[in-house]
Amino acid sequence: MPNTKTGHISWGSWEFDYNVAGFEGLALLNGTYRGRNVFGKFSMPAIRVKYRVDGGYLDWRRPLGKGAGPYADRLRWKLGGLYGLQKISNRAWQYVGFEDYIHDGVQWMELSIYGRIGAYHLSQQWHISEDGWILPRLWSKGLTINMDHQHHPYWRLDFDIDGTDNNRVYKRNFGTWRSYITEANDLKHSDPRANTCWFVRNEITGQGAWILPGNNDGTADSFSRIDVGIRRFNAEEELHPWRYEKAPWPHDTWNWQFDTGGLLQGGGENVKDTDVVFWYVSHMQHHANEGNDHWGSSGPNIKLDLDVPPPPRPPRFSIDIDVRRNQTGNDTEVRGWGFTPGGTVIVTLVGIPKMAQFRRYVTADGSGKFLMKHQFAHTSRNPDDAFGTVDVYGFDSTSGLTAHDFVTSAYWVG
Repeated sequence: MPNTKTGHISWGSWEFDYNVAGFEGLALLNGTYRGRNVFGKFSMPAIRVKYRVDGGYLDWRRPLGKGAGPYADRLRWKLGGLYGLQKISNRAWQYVGFEDYIHDGVQWMELSIYGRIGAYHLSQQWHISEDGWILPRLWSKGLTINMDHQHHPYWRLDFDIDGTDNNRVYKRNFGTWRSYITEANDLKHSDPRANTCWFVRNEITGQGAWILPGNNDGTADSFSRIDVGIRRFNAEEELHPWRYEKAPWPHDTWNWQFDTGGLLQGGGENVKDTDVVFWYVSHMQHHANEGNDHWGSSGPNIKLDLDVPPPPRPPRFSIDIDVRRNQTGNDTEVRGWGFTPGGTVIVTLVGIPKMAQFRRYVTADGSGKFLMKHQFAHTSRNPDDAFGTVDVYGFDSTSGLTAHDFVTSAYWVG
């Protein structure tokens, strides 16, 4: 069974590779369940640790108990010692441990590593069930100094539901769903009755996975400010996902040990129907009075939903422009869907050559659709103007939402 840096697991309905490479801990790769693609890579690139009082550039005062950190602990394939992986005593003394077991009548497997980072003992585990659950878990014990602190594991979950493309992330609060259009950081609702959860869905096949907060995942704070991050897959960001900040003078370095930066905000890229990466962050409290030998754990609960219909699709909200040339210019039609029934829509065209802006007011019908028609005469005879773009906006004056489309300006050049 597993005891090597890399390997392959074929277990029940599951097939995947594993790897302990770089600083991502124990990563699972190329995962399939019942023959369907599920994930590209699940990993845990860092555990950020914040003591009640920072050590900062005076971190050497740890023996005096004056303060410590902040730290960013990372597990890697370094064997033995106070800063490396340890053989797991109850997993046949293996560095990568495997166990299968039955819980509540369901077959489960565990794949794990156990590392030391100074005073800390860290057990990173993946629990996977035959009925489609994945439970990422971090267990931790140990005190650098006798002071309360928090561990913030960052899990990187690169979902590839039925392939790398066409994936979208939804969030539910109080039974209401919405989807993320661009990259974002987000939080659980402060009211536990909201039952905040997320769903990653392939928009073509309708299959997906739920992400449910764990019972011990805590709340974000001023140090670790997010619960989730939604990102578009980017190979460079996979290698360098962090925002680095220099420590105060005179410890003027980029050392991880003194880093206070969090996950990169992202470049505002579109995350609708593409290859998405879901970052999940938990916030695990460790009280000093619990002692050195108290094990705490946290982590999300992931449930594949490949058989049951996922949440309902939100209504379509969009516009489409159709332009056809005529002898003196063009015939333009702008259509809209999902607007407030009976509400006013302001249709604006920006970028027409020699025309600052064109605007019309229309009314959506009882099903939220509208059609605006207009005939344009040529607005320019300069061929260079044909290389521009005309942007079209539909503003729903009731909801405040705006839909967008665009078309080449060549239709306005004679």
